[in-house]
Amino acid sequence: KEVQRGSIGFLRGSESTADRKRKKSAVEDALKQTFRPEFLNRIDEIIIFDELTEEQLHQIVELMLGDMEERLAERGIGVSLTPEAKSWLAKEGFDRLFGARPLRRTIQRFVENPLSKRILQGEFREGDTVLVGLDPTGLVFTRTRSRKRRKKGSASKAM
Repeated sequence: KEVQRGSIGFLRGSESTADRKRKKSAVEDALKQTFRPEFLNRIDEIIIFDELTEEQLHQIVELMLGDMEERLAERGIGVSLTPEAKSWLAKEGFDRLFGARPLRRTIQRFVENPLSKRILQGEFREGDTVLVGLDPTGLVFTRTRSRKRRKKGSASKAM
């Protein structure tokens, strides 16, 4: 049976001033109030995770964007995001309760889906490099570089 975490042992507040032993004790107390001793005896270890820092969030954004960049590179399309766009994604995709879990969906919703739609519509094609930036309305997609494409039949025949 799956145990839903609800609010059991999830502490908020100043992580930098909290004492790890006190945090662990508070989590253990919350578990004791919620679960029967028979269940708690089956738990081998309790692990306390610290809240993600802004730097760690940016690293996660970089990793997730790297996956997308690799997939697009296979199709001959380059993509890069401005630091402002990356920071915006980190802020939008972070939730105090769920951490960085919503970040994948945020990147998909605000970068991958709009970019895919524009590729399907022919706005961006093989050889293009797309810059994703930020303006007051949200993320903006701009072609920054495009390889010259040869038109069919334009190659001259040597005789």
